[in-house]
Amino acid sequence: MLGQCLAMCPPNRMTITRAQAPRFACPKGRAPVAANVRRPMVTQIRWLAVLPAAVVGWFLALVIGLIVHSGIESRCPRDQMDSGMCVAPWFPYASDAVSAFGAGLAAVLVITLAVLAAPAHRIVVMRTAFVAGLLVAIYMLWQTSAIVEFVVAVSCGLLTVCVMRRYLRHRGSPNHAFESGLPSATAQREH
Repeated sequence: MLGQCLAMCPPNRMTITRAQAPRFACPKGRAPVAANVRRPMVTQIRWLAVLPAAVVGWFLALVIGLIVHSGIESRCPRDQMDSGMCVAPWFPYASDAVSAFGAGLAAVLVITLAVLAAPAHRIVVMRTAFVAGLLVAIYMLWQTSAIVEFVVAVSCGLLTVCVMRRYLRHRGSPNHAFESGLPSATAQREH
């Protein structure tokens, strides 16, 4: 049954709207597979959630970074605390490492949550989130001269883009519509 329903779906594997659903109905009056029917209101809400999801990713990385920083600060020996600040010789290095960790985590979460919130065109959303994050990282580099954090954020962002790109081009992903470049071998075999 499921194979017959899927065989009647459009060859480009794009999701169909409710208006098109009767045309692709399964035999004997069975409804088409629910995953292939796009719900317009849910789609609009998910598009509206893309930017807030990216901002939530940034704030989540900030909170995690602050928690890790306070955890490292709590490891400072009492005799090396001066007016509530740790003056241990290792603390500046640990603080810089946590700051770089937070920048990298922010890059990963911003891109990942934006892509997960997007209902379609995820590769375009991924690239847009990376470019926006890159511009923010350049601005922060210009304002603070935090070179290590900049390098870590851009590196983690690029790594996330590479991993997500491979995942999104996987055969099971229906998001081949707006990919640039030559179609993959899997997409050519499907046509």
